[in-house]
Amino acid sequence: MLPALMETAFRRVPQAAFLLAALTLSACGGGRNLALDSGPLTPTKELKTELTPQSMAFYQRALQAAPQDGGAVRGVGLTLVAIGADEASILYLERATALAPEDQEVHKALATALLKTGRGERAREELNGLIARDPRNPALYNSLGVACDLLGDHAAAQAAYSQALAIVPDDAGYRNNLALSFAFSGEFAAAVDLLGGMVQVPQTRQTLALVYGLSGDRAKALATAMMDLPEAAARRNLTVYDGLRALPAKEQAAAILLGHPLPGDTEAALNR
Repeated sequence: MLPALMETAFRRVPQAAFLLAALTLSACGGGRNLALDSGPLTPTKELKTELTPQSMAFYQRALQAAPQDGGAVRGVGLTLVAIGADEASILYLERATALAPEDQEVHKALATALLKTGRGERAREELNGLIARDPRNPALYNSLGVACDLLGDHAAAQAAYSQALAIVPDDAGYRNNLALSFAFSGEFAAAVDLLGGMVQVPQTRQTLALVYGLSGDRAKALATAMMDLPEAAARRNLTVYDGLRALPAKEQAAAILLGHPLPGDTEAALNR
């Protein structure tokens, strides 16, 4: 059960209750208002509106008639990503990239599906290939940062987020993700310094509250959370921060970035 960070849906960040905001990671189990939008690449808005469950029947019929039809394989894979069936999409997207290696839209969708299903190493490989072709795309660097954080390579993650910020210096989502990466690696002072100048942004305030919570400073976490939340909701978030803080670093990153489950006793406390 997810806590309420803000009574809004994310992502910028990807993001309440700890929801991933613009990224829309609801298919991942709901990321927590923290990190991905600007985050992992999602299909374009046009793709999301045009590829629907009804599209699937069309592409499946085409595949039955011609199993090696690259367009049909592509259509099934992209449709599955668009409707949130990330796990199922990977097989089709990998086939589509083999049939059309230069199709960057398919590579982006595959990177998204790999990220959202926790396959950080493979996502990193896809993203590095995409960056080689499009080195000025900040969203690619942000997604690479997420992949590296999931792998526990926080130095590489911080370099990737910094590259995204070098291209778009005022992006709050990229800045929040960089701060979270500092927190994952135990560099809490650096995280607080990075966010301190942006506290006028509600999403940033809630990320700062999370950073304080991960550092064990419950008083500052509560005070910061209450800048936007009712006291009851802010105190409920303290339970979440405590549960996250108890996790090993990789599991902590997966819980925050992808919405993976919290420790059982934390979930039980939230359900009382």
